[in-house]
Amino acid sequence: MNRNPQNISLIRAIKGDGTKSFSSADQMRARFSTLMSEMYRREVPQYGKLLDLVADINDRTLRSNSILRAQMERTGELQRLHVEQHGAIRLGTAAELAWIRRMFAVMGMFPVGYYDLSVAGVPVHSTAFRPIEDRALKANPFRVFTSLLRLDLISDPELQSQARTLLERRRIFSERLLELIVSFEPRWPLQTPPLMATQTPPGRTVEIVM
Repeated sequence: MNRNPQNISLIRAIKGDGTKSFSSADQMRARFSTLMSEMYRREVPQYGKLLDLVADINDRTLRSNSILRAQMERTGELQRLHVEQHGAIRLGTAAELAWIRRMFAVMGMFPVGYYDLSVAGVPVHSTAFRPIEDRALKANPFRVFTSLLRLDLISDPELQSQARTLLERRRIFSERLLELIVSFEPRWPLQTPPLMATQTPPGRTVEIVM
């Protein structure tokens, strides 16, 4: 077992055909964000057009500003310029939040910050899951703003009851996903508190049978 905190945590995937491949938490995070973006582009074509517009403006700006381009190359920002860095998810129960925290941890993402939206009249509180090491942030800075509904703040009893019934009925995680998360954790105990990451768990090598 590798205990060097500087090393990237690896997942050894053994596929049905017997082949093996290795993916780091950074690679999984990058792939996850790419797949989310592709899915959203299919659902909302205008989103893809917006990304194309942003990329075109960025390219034209860098072509006309060599000083800015050189600066971004030195800091490593240039290679991440076209990487989408933000996503959002809305959860309805504490159980969903617990599972999403465990899933994000596999991808090297931990809860940072706390936002109480009830002060604005919205029955929700939130955190942002993201990498916390400089190395991981440079590799892929993708973060997911994660909101949790607070049923106790819904003043209408009938609406609160209806929301609770719907949330108890729905399942947003497949059984296979839950199995993979559980398979991962015994090899990498998660030490981070539920609302604020204080440190990055040391690098570990784990094996998941797919």
